[in-house]
Amino acid sequence: MQTHYQILGIPESATPEQIRQAFKRLAVQYHPDKNPNNPQAEEVFKQVNAAYQVLSDPEQKSRYDLQLLYRRTATRPPRPAQAPSTSPKPKRPKPRPPYPFGFPYTRNPEREKEGNKWALGTLLVIALVVIAQVNIKNYLEARDMEASLALRDTLFQQSKSFYEVGNYDSTLFYLDSLTSLRKYDTMVNRFKESVFQELNFRAEYYFKEGDCAQALPYFRLIRTYQADANSIVLYKMSLCFKNLGKTDEALSSLFKLEKQEPSSVLVQNEIALLYTDYVGDYTEALSHYEKAADLIVQEYTDFYGKAYALVVDPTKTPEAHYDTHYGLAICYTKAKKYKEALNACTWAIFLRPNYAKTYEIEGLGYFESQNLTEACASWKKAEDLASETAANWRKQYCQ
Repeated sequence: MQTHYQILGIPESATPEQIRQAFKRLAVQYHPDKNPNNPQAEEVFKQVNAAYQVLSDPEQKSRYDLQLLYRRTATRPPRPAQAPSTSPKPKRPKPRPPYPFGFPYTRNPEREKEGNKWALGTLLVIALVVIAQVNIKNYLEARDMEASLALRDTLFQQSKSFYEVGNYDSTLFYLDSLTSLRKYDTMVNRFKESVFQELNFRAEYYFKEGDCAQALPYFRLIRTYQADANSIVLYKMSLCFKNLGKTDEALSSLFKLEKQEPSSVLVQNEIALLYTDYVGDYTEALSHYEKAADLIVQEYTDFYGKAYALVVDPTKTPEAHYDTHYGLAICYTKAKKYKEALNACTWAIFLRPNYAKTYEIEGLGYFESQNLTEACASWKKAEDLASETAANWRKQYCQ
């Protein structure tokens, strides 16, 4: 049975780039579109794709390499038993003489008795000093513990009082102070967790109801006091700011999110959309759409190889990929870069062929490029998808 390395025709020490190159070459060679009605080529294509899925994922590749090593080790013959060592035994050291100085020790009972008294007295003094220090330390620790517990009880009661009147900011402030005093206080941690659960519930409830003015203060508290608040909270904050017409705050939230999620296509699209719809800066929007497009190309290249255009499945692509190319088409058209706009429309149509607005902007690009025939053809497709705008353009320019 062939291994994944043998299927791709590469050594087991192949680099990720060699793995991608081998997959790209074989995928193009055995792709079903290039080998119609050829079951054997289709089977080879499936094996190549399965091998690449494992070897392109570092975690799966590591497990697969261990399985190969285990199989080979299990079938390896046992090692021959080693012959007993014939090296000579080490020589034993010579015994020391019974008297180091060459003469016997003469005991003096009186002096030994006197020395024992001094040694016992010294040990007794040391023991008394140690006991005194331990008692003093225990007393100080008990006093500090008593003061700490009293402060803890005071702060905890204050936090509960603020919670009862709905002052969540002060509640979390005092709970944070308690956590700094006693990190592993079970009662405090449970109460703090329940406060965050209520904040999350209220924020999500108002957000789903479309009441961003009510949801935003809860999102801010979660963001301020919950260290492990995920990026979804920041994203929803940006949407709330946008809905409330606070463009600067929305952009600020998205820029923070961009630092946390630098490879997010969705974040780049949201920033670009704010610049087009709320700021009117299509140049700045275009730079973010181009960043998103670069991320999409990198994602396709990593998964499919450089020949991704031949094997990518548009039905499995996220909506954000279409939004990127449609946004590029809009911004390129505003910049009068009609060739680039038409290329972006081609990708947008490939990803979502049933969206009328793409054919509208494609027809506009052809129209501005003085190609009325293609413009009318694109508008006809948009009109077939129930676009009134395209229908009006056809009546005005194509009749």
